[in-house]
Formats: sequence, structure tokens, C-alpha cells
Amino acid sequence: MLAAYSQNGHPDECLRLCGEMAFGGFRPTEATLVTAISASADVVAIIQGRELHCYSCRHGFEFNDRVKTALVDMYAKSGNVGVARILFEGLNEKRLVSWNAMITGYAMHGHAYEAFDLFKRMPG
Repeated sequence: MLAAYSQNGHPDECLRLCGEMAFGGFRPTEATLVTAISASADVVAIIQGRELHCYSCRHGFEFNDRVKTALVDMYAKSGNVGVARILFEGLNEKRLVSWNAMITGYAMHGHAYEAFDLFKRMPG
């Protein structure tokens, strides 16, 4: 349900349902966290995104590259490119989606030099 809400233009409903799950005692999986973090990025719900970031660290997802990449995207879209970059640099394996999230975040918020510099560093 979370993915259905998130992918069909209802990120607020995705976040609401995620909150209900947490209050109901259900522990989110990697996929649940990635979906909820992505939904918070879509609506620039930075408070919920930060809560999900804290939750992911408290529950052992701080080294999970998929969760971290979703956080990079969320922070970059919200304009907090400094935090996004720290998370990006801490990725064990940078995938195309990670590079795109960071470069797009820089470009969206007027950091053309940083976006271009990172693009030049991108492998392949």
C-alpha cells in the first residue's frame, strides 16, 4: 500500500500509513523505509524525513546503501545539500541513482559548479 500511494501521487497518504504502521508496532523493512523516505522527499516533508532518518539509524539501517540513497535524495530535494553530500560520500557503493540524486539536488538549488564537478567525477 505504501508503494501504491507513493507511486500514484499520494505521498501524504503513504506517510500517514507509515505512521500508523509504526504506532501499530510493525517494524519497517528496507523497502518500507525507502518508500516512506521517497514520499517525504516528494512532498518536501523534511520533518518526517528527518524522523525517518533517525528511525533508520536507531534500527540498524545506517549502513544500508538503499536507505542512504533515499536519504540523499530527500535531503537534496529539500535543499539541505550539505547533509545529502555527507550521506552520499558515506555510501559503500555509489550507484547511478545515488549520483543522479546528488547532482540533481545541487542543480535544483543553484549549485551549478558542484553539480558539474560531481558529474565529472561520475564513473562510466
